Amino acid sequence: MLRWSYVLPRLLFVVAGWLLLRYGLDPLLQRGLQATGEAALGAKVEIDAVKTSLRGMSIALHHVQAADPSQPMQNLIEFDRATLDLDGRALMKRRYVVHQATINGIAFHTPRTTSGALAPREPEDDSTGIDFSAALDPLKQHGAEWFESMGEKLAADLESQFRSIAVAKELARRWPEEYGQMEQRVELAEQRVRRIRDAVEELKANPLRNLEFYQQQIADLEALRREVPEFRNELERLVAQVKVDRRSIIEAKEHDEQKIRDALQAGPPNPQELTEYLLGNELIDQLNDLRKWLSRGRSVATAVGKAPELNSKSGRGFDFNFAAQPEPPSMLVRHVAFDGRMPWRNGELLFTGQAQGLTHQPRRHGRPAIAHFRTEGEVEADVWLLADYTSDKPIERLLVNCPNINAPARHFGQTEKVALGVPRGSGQLWMQLDLRDEQMNGRVVWKQDRLSLEPQVGDRFGGEHVNRLLTRAVSDVDHLHVQVHLSGELRRPRVRLESNLGPELASGLNVAAQQELIERRDQLLAMADKKLAEETAKLDAIIESQRQRLQAKIDDAEQRLVAQR
Repeated sequence: MLRWSYVLPRLLFVVAGWLLLRYGLDPLLQRGLQATGEAALGAKVEIDAVKTSLRGMSIALHHVQAADPSQPMQNLIEFDRATLDLDGRALMKRRYVVHQATINGIAFHTPRTTSGALAPREPEDDSTGIDFSAALDPLKQHGAEWFESMGEKLAADLESQFRSIAVAKELARRWPEEYGQMEQRVELAEQRVRRIRDAVEELKANPLRNLEFYQQQIADLEALRREVPEFRNELERLVAQVKVDRRSIIEAKEHDEQKIRDALQAGPPNPQELTEYLLGNELIDQLNDLRKWLSRGRSVATAVGKAPELNSKSGRGFDFNFAAQPEPPSMLVRHVAFDGRMPWRNGELLFTGQAQGLTHQPRRHGRPAIAHFRTEGEVEADVWLLADYTSDKPIERLLVNCPNINAPARHFGQTEKVALGVPRGSGQLWMQLDLRDEQMNGRVVWKQDRLSLEPQVGDRFGGEHVNRLLTRAVSDVDHLHVQVHLSGELRRPRVRLESNLGPELASGLNVAAQQELIERRDQLLAMADKKLAEETAKLDAIIESQRQRLQAKIDDAEQRLVAQR
């Protein structure tokens, strides 16, 4: 006979257990996962729904948000759905061990409508902060000094500074004055001769005139006879002075030629400074983007890696941890496949990947976390990550390989000074970055073939003159190869920039500049010769005309004196 008093209580207990598992397990797991996640992260973790399958010990999580502890109004990570295959025995020990997981619809740093802070937090030292400013600021100091200097040389108004022209013009002004003064003296002598002649005629008509007047005229005549021959000596002196002045013109011309040569000399631009000037702003933008990604990635790793070590507590008894068998982590994802989206420029990139060894207690796990994902869309890249927090000196490694990336149209340099326009194209990007404790070491490589550059030069920096030089120089630059070396302390790393652009452009600019300077020098020398020849011809005409007139007046004065004997 069936003993209902014995069976019924046990049946009710089984039914109650089944109902608890059927309707109460999901809420319990939801709260448990949220509590464990919040304890590990230090910020709110919200799960919209949890669905369990006891047959396969799997859990499905719907719309999960984990707030950023440092920025409570945004999520550290958010995803639409996750399927977790749990280890049942670990779960019985209040440990969440996921053998295999799938996460779909991942998004990073999305905004929240409510704060994700659990409680007021003490300000923490931002150990994830990476500051490139100390390394990048010097790049901004390298301006376009060489271009500005070259523009000034090519546009300098050296013609107005020709000393030979100024000397010739000064002589052309002075010589008429010299001959004019001499001519006035000769004319005064002629006037005196005429007065003596008139006096002599008057004496012939009136011999009884004042004897004193007669003696005065005789004395004046004798003085003129001594003075007029001196006019020829003075004329010879002026002719000799002309030779001296011609020599001063030649010396001034030699000075002008030397000044032109000195003014139109220029050394080649410094290849490294040219590289840093043209690529500096581009590098600054790219490294600032890298800094943001590194800071975000490290903020995730640090938020998890700095979580408190959670110890499972039983209601009674003691836990003994033996050295041979260290306590495993309370939360571990052995392998996960994931997909999602990440911001890129003005849009987003889709990505798919997988990771293993994810835990907030890496020292208990004893192995690094590794991940690999591939992006799709505008940029197709493979990214490998390694995070080893198993010791006091963490190791992080990032490797990026992008064999084909579309590069937008852009400018190298500064458009208000000197810039090189670069049209849209495609290139290759490779990056390796190692972070060991607080030290950084890495390299970024960019290659772009079939490159065409369009110069753009501001008026202050040479305008058309320098534009012409750059056009010649860039004609042989058909590719771009850039290497950025990063090293030193993580907070203030050192940056070293290498590129073929600076050396090739410097070489081309030097050749083009020397050709341009030689052309400008020859042009100025020819112009100086032409102007000097014109001014010298004018001076010769003035001197010869004045000399002939003065010679004629002296001859006339002598003839008049001879007639008075």
